[in-house]
Amino acid sequence: MKRGGGRTAALALALGLGVASTALFGCGDDKKPDTQPTEAGAASTSAPAQTSGAPKAEAPAGKIPDQVADLFAAVPENATLVARFPALSDLGVPKETLDTALPLLLKELASSSQVPEALLKSVLEGYDGIAAFTIGDDLDAKPPPLAVVARFKDEKVAESLISELKLEKVRDGRYKHPGTQNTPVHVEWLAKPRVAVISPSEPALDAALDALAGKAPSFASGPNASGAGAYFVYGDLHRLIKNPELFAIGSMASMSFGSVNDASMTYRMFGDKVPRLSTVLAPAPHDALAKLPGKPAMALDLSLARPAGKKLADLFAEIGRASGADFTPQAESALKSIGLSLSDFDRALGPSATLAMYMPEGPIDPTKLDTTSTVFFYVPFSDDAVPKKLFDTAKAAAGKEKGIQFGANRVTADISPVQSVLVELVPGGVVGAFGGKKLLDPLVATFKSGKGTLGETPGFATFKATMVPSQLAVFVDYDQMLAAVPKDLPFQFPLKGVTGSDLLLNPTEKGIDASLKGGGAVPMLGTMGALAIYGVRRYLQSAKTSEAKNTIGAIARGAVGAYERESLGAGGAPSHQLCKSAQRVPATIPSGKKYQPSSAPGTDFESGDATSGWKCLKFTIVNPIYYSYEYRAGGPYKCPARGGTDPGPDGFEISAEGDLDGDGVTSLLCQIGKVDPTTQVIKLGTQLFIADEFE
Repeated sequence: MKRGGGRTAALALALGLGVASTALFGCGDDKKPDTQPTEAGAASTSAPAQTSGAPKAEAPAGKIPDQVADLFAAVPENATLVARFPALSDLGVPKETLDTALPLLLKELASSSQVPEALLKSVLEGYDGIAAFTIGDDLDAKPPPLAVVARFKDEKVAESLISELKLEKVRDGRYKHPGTQNTPVHVEWLAKPRVAVISPSEPALDAALDALAGKAPSFASGPNASGAGAYFVYGDLHRLIKNPELFAIGSMASMSFGSVNDASMTYRMFGDKVPRLSTVLAPAPHDALAKLPGKPAMALDLSLARPAGKKLADLFAEIGRASGADFTPQAESALKSIGLSLSDFDRALGPSATLAMYMPEGPIDPTKLDTTSTVFFYVPFSDDAVPKKLFDTAKAAAGKEKGIQFGANRVTADISPVQSVLVELVPGGVVGAFGGKKLLDPLVATFKSGKGTLGETPGFATFKATMVPSQLAVFVDYDQMLAAVPKDLPFQFPLKGVTGSDLLLNPTEKGIDASLKGGGAVPMLGTMGALAIYGVRRYLQSAKTSEAKNTIGAIARGAVGAYERESLGAGGAPSHQLCKSAQRVPATIPSGKKYQPSSAPGTDFESGDATSGWKCLKFTIVNPIYYSYEYRAGGPYKCPARGGTDPGPDGFEISAEGDLDGDGVTSLLCQIGKVDPTTQVIKLGTQLFIADEFE
């Protein structure tokens, strides 16, 4: 992503945190044109925004209300994407988490936006809700068709921000910021209702004003806002995905979170090729969850029950609707070959299939969960003869295939040195597990014993009380799931105990109309808010590290280009030589701020000559930079001391060293290259070496 476009992306990340007003302007330098690091002569800058001679925007026609209780009133009814977030105090994030995370976020935002931390803090604490939306079908349009509507508790906070950002006044209430890449940002400040509408797209901004003034229908008056909680996200899938056979008119997705036990998701997928699952799958009571062994981190129970008069053949036909092929005949033929019929299988199959994930015992390494966690499954049958015939057929087909071990009623197979698969016939069904070897046999043994089950745990009683018959039940044990969360989060999650959700398929002949409802909304919201703060901080840091990665790439191209230029060697023979080392720019690593390179001859990136330094590399950069850059040829090299590769005496190293958070600990990124002694061609390292990327 280009840095200029990152401002809009940063806005999208920042919406839920109440920093939309600053993020629109904040991922670059105030008063400075935005440029990419480039080779000499190739730098490009944005043209300055017009400050005179441009047509003046007209004041919004119609009556803007003095109070805006519902921010959806400023969102057009036909918006493609819609989001709403509450005030910071209502995010559901515990105070201790905010006290830890917000100062880190504020520091990053202040560094990126050049807006004082104190003012940013007042904005975060002073906004009273945010809504955001896009219009049209092309989300990649220029300018982005995105608008943000922010309501403030105190108009002085918004007016102070407008003053600090030095916005150009177009008329009373309308302001403009130069933005980046010839994309200005427009702001409409409505003082009485204390609402700001911010957008790089004037049509999107005007659509918000028309909705507020009652000139056009608003999202608040439409059906999709019904029951929306404090947190709400909506997408019109028909407009976003151009496939009417799968996403016809009416296709949409929304998520809503409110108070405890008030979390829901709606998903509608309409079209001729969408299976009508509600007509062939009935709600089930999910009793099998109680039989699971031990304490799973997460479990799912999927209904296989059919409504009266419906059979497996009907389910297969609906599933085949998407491809246009009904595989019922193939299933009938396969079962017939082993002495069964589809009707036999249909009668014997139980009401649901259950799947559960178990974490390894002891300390957990989140990066190795794919090899250490174990998945357990259970499919009930009312007639044991049916799964027995399937098992015997598989056993005969496998023969003595290496790596597969069959017993009388069980089969095991190794996937890797630490992973296996186990399937076993038990009275009343089939059980199995796959994943980490240590848990396979204990899980199956516990299930067979009927003791130490999930149903015996105190948390399951709480979960059971909220369950309703549905097509899918989801059980989550947060205490175990959090063991897999990255350890470098600067806060604690507000999640404890168990929670669950039920997915219901609402009756429809159009396709799929699914509703997911469940408890635990408040702790879920707290986690989402905490992760959002952490995610925005990481995004801002990543935007800075992208400067280093782009610049290193440009310097590497300069090094290769310089080597490929021929010069005359001894006796007049053509010769190729690496540029000699270049001085570090700047000499002192920037500490939490940017350095402005000098353009004076002989300084910074203007140093060197035809055979050495930045002049030889034909590289320069005029933008302020977060990192200190260096090119070393032949050694001694910087990166090997921190784990990087030494390219040797015939190589070179390009490094970027920074101190993004100003704590004295530096990040280091390196690219190496070396001259192949046989081909005399430069070979670049296949990937960057990165140490402490976000320091």
